[in-house]
Amino acid sequence: MAVSALPALSSVQLQRRPGVFAALAFAVGVIPWLPTVTFSFAYDDAWTIVGNEALRRPLGVLWRAALSGVGAREIPDVSRPLMVTSNWLDLALFGLSPAGHHATSIVWHGLAVTAAAFAARALLHRADLALTAAALFSVAPGHAEAVAAVNYREDLLATAGVFTALTTVAWPRRHRAPLPLELAAALAFLLALLSKESALALAPMVAGLALAQPAPWRWLAKRERLLTLLAATALVWSQWRFALSLAGDGVPRAPSGTSLEVLARLGRYLCWSLATGLGAPGTAPVHEAYGEPHPALALVLVGLVALAAALRWRRRRRALAAMALWLGGALGSSPLVGPTNEIADRYLVLGSLGLAVAVVVTLRGLRARTRAGAAALTLAVAAVWGLGAFRDAHPWHSDDALWAEATSRAPGAAKAWVGLAWARRRAGAFDEARAALETALSRAPDHAPAYVSLAYVGLLADDLVGARRALARVDALGAQATPGYQRARRCLELDRDARHACARGEPFLPTAEPR
Repeated sequence: MAVSALPALSSVQLQRRPGVFAALAFAVGVIPWLPTVTFSFAYDDAWTIVGNEALRRPLGVLWRAALSGVGAREIPDVSRPLMVTSNWLDLALFGLSPAGHHATSIVWHGLAVTAAAFAARALLHRADLALTAAALFSVAPGHAEAVAAVNYREDLLATAGVFTALTTVAWPRRHRAPLPLELAAALAFLLALLSKESALALAPMVAGLALAQPAPWRWLAKRERLLTLLAATALVWSQWRFALSLAGDGVPRAPSGTSLEVLARLGRYLCWSLATGLGAPGTAPVHEAYGEPHPALALVLVGLVALAAALRWRRRRRALAAMALWLGGALGSSPLVGPTNEIADRYLVLGSLGLAVAVVVTLRGLRARTRAGAAALTLAVAAVWGLGAFRDAHPWHSDDALWAEATSRAPGAAKAWVGLAWARRRAGAFDEARAALETALSRAPDHAPAYVSLAYVGLLADDLVGARRALARVDALGAQATPGYQRARRCLELDRDARHACARGEPFLPTAEPR
């Protein structure tokens, strides 16, 4: 018996009215996030939007730089040109009014949820179940960062494209899809890749869905032309992406390690992704340092392989498909691809559809006599996730609130205190900024961004002796490449008014390690 959070609408009605289905999915993707339209710019928005002079150039110039690599280092997020285009259009339409930028992110979240709803429908074969999964996906943990921070809209763009392509692949059919539809799916995948590299998660998702079929090779054969188009799209993109990295894309990578170290980090990451994705507390704008994982965590991968084999042997195909969506989505941002930040809440977005489908599949297994109880449990999960999403989104309404929250959740992270000092300094609260930086340095005495930030406090508070002392400490650390250092040196040589103007234009310092 179906488990539906919308019992007034029958599955047959939704099945026959794809327009109504899409409209409802879009609504459940938009409505919970409408309050974010009142938020200010926050976090990385400071350097990718507010202070990003590249967005004032013609759009064609930005695309030529992205495609050729010439001058690419000067453009934040140049390796994600569709995200750059989205920000450029927002700036042209809304200027620096954050409401318009946030409204665009809300719309993209609605489109991502709509694409996820159709992907779920292809897997579950029931429109009401798919809509329920989409509603859960809309408020799943991890979405707050992607929706509330304008700069992380890239995850929404990538998600919408991935699930559009996945729907075409997974849709039940006796024969292959029409060529125009397959070309549209390849285009959606290309746009997803041009939004964020994590869109490559489509590959393990498709592989997992094939494994969930009774006859995997026959299922793949029906989609041979479509899969060839998708593979060709990924190949063309990867050639451009590799060439751009050689030219200098400005994207830092995590340090490499031995195979065992990478697998252990992957195991820890997957445990975090599963626990946090299911609603365990712990999501935060900044995470505490997590150190090196125990090598035994590599055995997590063995456990997942065993679970997949057991699900296939017991013919739990929908559960295996849900696992494929979660695991594939998680791998797209995992230590296997080496992001600088090992974990970040926005990494949960792609894989959260798999967890939402798993909840629906699990509750659908209840017998007919417990239909009301199953529906109540579904709504309870939605309520818990929704409250968690509201909790995680609220601090993003301003930089001051965000960094205050960061210091409370990760008091040992120097980056959180540097962020709080940055927000307090912009508000003119120099004593509070100094106190936050002293706390940061008590956590990490050699944290160069804290000293650079301390120099800016001195420049704005007319404490030139303190500013020089802070920069001398950066020199002693050999960290002259720290963002903002060279500008601070130039500001020191100016008279008072010019010095203040120079210091107020400092770069965004808390993200000493870019995304």
